[in-house]
Amino acid sequence: MSSLKAVFICAGINFKKWCINPRIYTVFAVSFVFLAYVFSGVPKICAYYHTPVTPWVFPFYLGNPMMFIIFGGLAMLFYCDAPFLDGNALFLIARAGRRNWIWGQFLYICASAMVLTLYNVLVSVLLLLPHLVFSSDWGSLLWTLARSSAQVYEQTGVSLGFLPFDMLMEIRSPAEVMAAAVLLFWLGNVFLGMLIFCFHILTGKMLGLVLGGLFTCMGYFVCYVGILTLGRWIYYLSPVTWSSVNYLDWFGMGDIPAPGFAIAAFALMIGGMALISVKVFCEKDLALQKGV
Repeated sequence: MSSLKAVFICAGINFKKWCINPRIYTVFAVSFVFLAYVFSGVPKICAYYHTPVTPWVFPFYLGNPMMFIIFGGLAMLFYCDAPFLDGNALFLIARAGRRNWIWGQFLYICASAMVLTLYNVLVSVLLLLPHLVFSSDWGSLLWTLARSSAQVYEQTGVSLGFLPFDMLMEIRSPAEVMAAAVLLFWLGNVFLGMLIFCFHILTGKMLGLVLGGLFTCMGYFVCYVGILTLGRWIYYLSPVTWSSVNYLDWFGMGDIPAPGFAIAAFALMIGGMALISVKVFCEKDLALQKGV
């Protein structure tokens, strides 16, 4: 069996386990509930104004700091069993080899995080039906929500769980912002998955989940108490907030992380944890996860 084929097989087997894993269904169901909470009011506003909406709402999903708790919590639930050393692992490792198997788990984390990301994007668009219209610009309704949200609420009585970022909309096209939002949301999930993955391999305990919980809570903390007590530089220490386009420096001010910094930092940390995991896993004794 070639190395590349073995890596893909090891990753693919994890996807096949989704069919019998209620935890996966729970993550997708809870994601749907919160997406509906944030975006389901938009069609009511569209109906009131008789105006359609463009599909570019997903970038503002994590605009409310409370959503960082949901984002991090779901990622931790999704990857809480990393590095996936269940009862079938010994057979796979014997056939594919340790190195191929561990790289397969890393590939699975990256691929499954993209599935979760695309699911969130797709649901955010479907929730806009039947008032959805595709356009290359932001559209009048999103501009209205960005600049006159209070007036919209007074007129329609509809409360939304998101607010378009008008300053970002003025300097970037919808396609640019959507691409950045998808990339950052995906990298944030991969980061939390790799954090659990790496520290479980290093310690054999739940330290990765503890760290994931701390980073998740920190994402909420820095948006309120953090910036008031420590200043805006605290955003540089909060990877979870980098998953949102709303908390990055698009204007070259330098007081919070820029998109380029967030992407590079994510890539460096994810790559570093992957290399450390491979090295340690290939040298230590195996210990199967109990209860899996």
